[in-house]
Amino acid sequence: MTATLAAPTAAPSATAMADTTTLGRWLSRLDALLAAVMCVIAISPFRSLFVSSRVIVLGVGAVIVCLVVNLVVRRLPVALSVVIGLVTLAGYLILIVYRIVWDDTVTLATVWHGVTGSWANLLTATVPAGTSPQLVSLPVILVWLAAEAALMFSLRTRSATAPVIPAVIAFGVALLFTGNQDVTSPVAVGAFIVLALVVVLLRANLFAAAGSSAPAGRASDASDAGGGYGMDVSRRSLPIGQMRIGAIVVAVVAVGAAVAGPMIPITSAGGRVDLHDRYEPPLDLSEALSPLATLRAGLNDPSVKPVFTVRFSGIPAGTKIDRVRSVVLDTYDGTVWGTDATFATAGTEIPAGEKVVVQTVSIVQHYTVEAPYTSSFVPALDRPTKVDGTQLGFDRTTGMLVSGVSAYKGYSYAVTSDVPEITAIEARQAMPGNDPAFSRLSLAPTGGWPQAIRQFAEQFPTVSNRFDQLSQIQNALLSTDFGYNSKARPGHSLGVITDFLTAPKGGEGVSTARVGYAEQFAAAFAILARVEGMPSRVVVGYRVDAAAAAEGQEISVLPQDI
Repeated sequence: MTATLAAPTAAPSATAMADTTTLGRWLSRLDALLAAVMCVIAISPFRSLFVSSRVIVLGVGAVIVCLVVNLVVRRLPVALSVVIGLVTLAGYLILIVYRIVWDDTVTLATVWHGVTGSWANLLTATVPAGTSPQLVSLPVILVWLAAEAALMFSLRTRSATAPVIPAVIAFGVALLFTGNQDVTSPVAVGAFIVLALVVVLLRANLFAAAGSSAPAGRASDASDAGGGYGMDVSRRSLPIGQMRIGAIVVAVVAVGAAVAGPMIPITSAGGRVDLHDRYEPPLDLSEALSPLATLRAGLNDPSVKPVFTVRFSGIPAGTKIDRVRSVVLDTYDGTVWGTDATFATAGTEIPAGEKVVVQTVSIVQHYTVEAPYTSSFVPALDRPTKVDGTQLGFDRTTGMLVSGVSAYKGYSYAVTSDVPEITAIEARQAMPGNDPAFSRLSLAPTGGWPQAIRQFAEQFPTVSNRFDQLSQIQNALLSTDFGYNSKARPGHSLGVITDFLTAPKGGEGVSTARVGYAEQFAAAFAILARVEGMPSRVVVGYRVDAAAAAEGQEISVLPQDI
C-alpha cells in the first residue's frame, strides 16, 4: 500500500494580508474622495454670479470639513451621524461664512435670515454680486448637503451609482439658479461626467471583486476593516480586464467631453431654464407711512446726535453737492405719495438707467449709520453705478437703494454715483424723456383732480418751455401768499393740498390753511406739475454742507437735516 501525503496549504503571509487590506482601504477612500470632488464641481456654476471666487473657496472648505467628519463618524448609527453633520454645518456657517464677512456683528438672527433668504437673494441679485453671507449661504449649504449624502452612500452602502446622485442633483440646482449665465468652462461639465463614470466603474468592480473573494459562508460587511466596504480584495481578485475596458470607455468619454463640451446645451445660458425670469419678489420694506409723512418729526427733532455720517470723494471744482436723496415717491392715489418700485438685491455693479445726454461726474460716497435708522430707504446720490454693502436692494427705474436689514449703529456702505452736471441752459432745454416707465408720472389719481386745484393751475399762462412752466409754479409757492412753519398740520392728501392752495387769504395776507412745511410744498408742486401734464415725482432726502462735501470731510447729518 502506497501512502500519498498532501502538501499543506500555505497560510497567507503577513505581507500579503497587509497588501490586501491597504489596497481595499485606499480604493474605498478613492471613490469617496472623487464623489466629494464632484460636489465641488457641482456648485461651480455659481461662480458666474459673483465678483470673486470666494464662493468656491467656501464650498471647498465645506466639503473638506464634511469629508473629515464622515470618515470619523462612519461607524456610528446613521441618525447620529446626520445630527453631527448638521451641527457641524451650522458651526461652519456661523464661524466661517458669516464671521469672515460680518466680524463681531454676526448674530443667530442674522444667520437665520441670511440662510432662509439666500435663495431669494440669489434670484434677484444683480450680477456680478458681492460675496455677502446672504448670497453665498445657499451654495455652501447645497454643496454640504450633497457631500454629506454622497459620502454616506459611499462609506455605508454597496451601491455603484448612489454616491454620484447627490452631486448630479446639486449640479442641476446650480444650473437652475444660474440659468442666465454661461457656465465658467465646459471643462467642468466634462470633468463632472468623467468623475461620475470613474466612481461607478470603481465601485462596481471593487464590489464584484470583494464578493468573489469573500470566504464561503461569510458575507462581507460594510463595517469590516477592509476600508469601509468589508472587501477582501487583492490584485489577483480584481477583474483587471473589465477595469481596463472601463478605463478605455472613460478615456473616450473624456476626450469626447473635451471636444464637444462647448456644444453641450447645459454649458450655455440659451439652453437652460432661468429661474430669475420667474421670480420677482418685492423687497419687504418697513415703511408703514409714506416717508413724506415723516418729515415733520425729523424737522422738529432737537437731537444733536447724527443719524448717519457721509464722506464724499471725487467732487470736481465748481460742482455743488448740498443734499443726498433717500427715497423717490412716484405714485399718488389722492391720499399718499408712495412708490411701487421693485427692488433686486444689488450686486457690485448696478444696471444703468435711462440714457442721459448731459455730462456726468463720478462721485464716491461712504455712509455710516450712527443711530438706529428706521427707514428701509438709505441715502445715495443719483444715479448709483456701484455699491459695496450688505444686503442692499436696488430699483432699476428710480435708482433708489434700500436696506434689507435693520440699519444698526455702525452699518456702513459705499456708493459710486454718476451725477449729472446740468447747466442752466440745459435745464431750460430739458424735455420729458420717452422712457415708458415715466409715462405714468403725469397721470391723475382715480376720480381726477379736484376742480379747485385745476382752477389754481389755470392762473399760469401756457408757455412753450416746460422749465419756464415749472418755474411759474415754483414762484407762486414761494410767494408771500404762502407761509412756512415746520409745526404746521401734517398731511398731503388732495383735501389738505386743496385747502393749502385755495384757502382765502387772511387779514395779514396768509391764512392758517396756507401755512405748511416741506410735506405740503413738495406735494403741491408735484401735483400742480401733473395737472399741467408734466411727469413729476417727490424726492425725500437730507441736506449736507456743500463746502465740507467738496473738501472730503466727514459730515454728520442730523435728524432736522431731512
